[in-house]
Amino acid sequence: MKKYIILIIFCIIFLSSCLISINDVNYRFLNKKEKLFFTEFHIDTTKNKLTNNDSLLIQEITADNLKRLIKKNEFTCVYIWKPYCSGTSCMSLDYYSSIQNKFSSYNFNIIIVSLTYNIVEIKKQINNSNYQNQIYVIKYNENYGNNIFKVYRNFVYDFSDYKINKFYPIYFYYKDTNLLHTSDNINTNLIDSLLKIN
Repeated sequence: MKKYIILIIFCIIFLSSCLISINDVNYRFLNKKEKLFFTEFHIDTTKNKLTNNDSLLIQEITADNLKRLIKKNEFTCVYIWKPYCSGTSCMSLDYYSSIQNKFSSYNFNIIIVSLTYNIVEIKKQINNSNYQNQIYVIKYNENYGNNIFKVYRNFVYDFSDYKINKFYPIYFYYKDTNLLHTSDNINTNLIDSLLKIN
């Protein structure tokens, strides 16, 4: 009986994980209309405010592009996002707007990078929020392959030199270009302590 309870608990935790690849969409599987929602990376993202309509453009980002964005702010949180995640570490887009606004005096920026090209889920999340900042997607890279774990692991290593072992952080906190902290959740107390220490 104990074995079954443990197995059920494990299954619940596993299925609620952000890294489950049930709904993952690779660029190769997009149709022509869906591909129109994605565009090349531009360092000046101030002109690319999102609107809740079909004209939104998600920028494809490489690890090098992300490093350039991190350099632009004194403090940065990079969030590796799965738009359909329903785990406890996944918050609404409005939550990220509120955190960025709260710490704006510190030149604090949150960069949201989707692991998937699933435009249906991305649009759903944007349309259910007032989020106005640019959203990115990891640019398809043949070297990363199609497996979501491999894409995640390689992209994270390429932009941060952080080697993924047993812990899969989705938040990466930077001061300038120095990685301060990684975590699987975000909260104002953590950010406040990181900003005050540095």
